[in-house]
Amino acid sequence: MRSPFGPYAGPLKELSLAARPEAVPRARELVRGALDGWQLPQLADNAALVISELVTNAVKAISGPAGENACGLAELVPVVWMRVRRTRTRVRLEVWDGEAALPTSTPSQVSMPPDIEDIAQSGRGLALVDAYSTEWGIDDCPNGKIVWAELVVPVRERRAPGAPERQRRSREGAPRCGVAAADPPMADDELVVGRVLAVLPGSGRGAPAA
Repeated sequence: MRSPFGPYAGPLKELSLAARPEAVPRARELVRGALDGWQLPQLADNAALVISELVTNAVKAISGPAGENACGLAELVPVVWMRVRRTRTRVRLEVWDGEAALPTSTPSQVSMPPDIEDIAQSGRGLALVDAYSTEWGIDDCPNGKIVWAELVVPVRERRAPGAPERQRRSREGAPRCGVAAADPPMADDELVVGRVLAVLPGSGRGAPAA
């Protein structure tokens, strides 16, 4: 199956996952790796929580209690797609599944690893997505839906996506901002001329000290 997502020219990571419990840790791993590569590790924890809930809801939507697809055929495991992409000001998490029904905030019945199971059984569901993201929503597709959430990129990290970090450049001996450079030491011939001028009539200077 081809990706259900539209084209995007900026930084992104995309993955198709079998609709099984192990999709959740794989999704978290992809998101953490992407954020680390984009120098945004401060968003990793919140993004991992959000993507966990989005993928869990997607797996729940198209899987039965035993992992069957909507037709009850265990040998045909459906897939979900996920994508994480960055703009200058936001990171967007997207999860597609082939079920048009809207996700709910009720606890998932899909068996999950203990850390995610605690979250799902708390009943917070999409309330957690709302709490840990800046904005989220649902886009209808001809063959399913995309549930997405966005996190804000810190202001100090808002360079153009893919642009290298600015490096501080310095020149040895260059003056610091607002500080005048020291005069270079005088050469020997300049010292001699200075002594001669000091004793000439009308120079206003006394004889040089011995």
